[in-house]
Amino acid sequence: YIQKDFDNGLYIRGGQYKVPFTREELVSSTKQLMVERSLLNAEFGAARGLGVEAGWQGDWLRGMIQYNNGQKNINQGWENNTTDFGFAGRGEFKIAGEWGQFDDLTSWNGDPFGALVGIAFLWEGDRGNAVGAVANKRDFSLTADVTLDFGGANLFAWGVWRRVDNTGGVEDQDQWGFMVQGGIFVVPDEFELFARYEYGDLDEGALGLDNT
Repeated sequence: YIQKDFDNGLYIRGGQYKVPFTREELVSSTKQLMVERSLLNAEFGAARGLGVEAGWQGDWLRGMIQYNNGQKNINQGWENNTTDFGFAGRGEFKIAGEWGQFDDLTSWNGDPFGALVGIAFLWEGDRGNAVGAVANKRDFSLTADVTLDFGGANLFAWGVWRRVDNTGGVEDQDQWGFMVQGGIFVVPDEFELFARYEYGDLDEGALGLDNT
């Protein structure tokens, strides 16, 4: 992608890059707490897409809004994928700490206390792709997350809800899930214990499928 930064904290970006939705996806794969992101993020995270974005960062608030060719449409052009339109937006509120300490999902010994709250949305329409017997569906998603750094211990939690408006006489779906994870260094900056719990419901009964 290419990006132009302005002196007042505003930027404009165009190209292929991460869709600003789940915080877990936006944090680099090399800076996760665990070896891999959650299964919840694999389902609800937006990955990368082709788009244009405007964003701004201040002392305690930052946000971004994007028009794209659809979530998880990496290496797909504007015309050779099934997405009709895609919008995404995210806002983050830094209650305590420094922006740089939220580049990862752990908290190192000696870091100041940090608290970050994020909210985001996705709105996307498909043209003719099939999900079972469903075509031309519309998706709207909301997510919220909180990150707490305690200078050697951390806590991260997020939840997500997605409304899938189906056509063809198929019942609409309300999908949702949440994840909580945390860690603590028992040997400062060397040995960390961590755990994660996640749950998701894809409301597959609306498609006549067994819920698994």
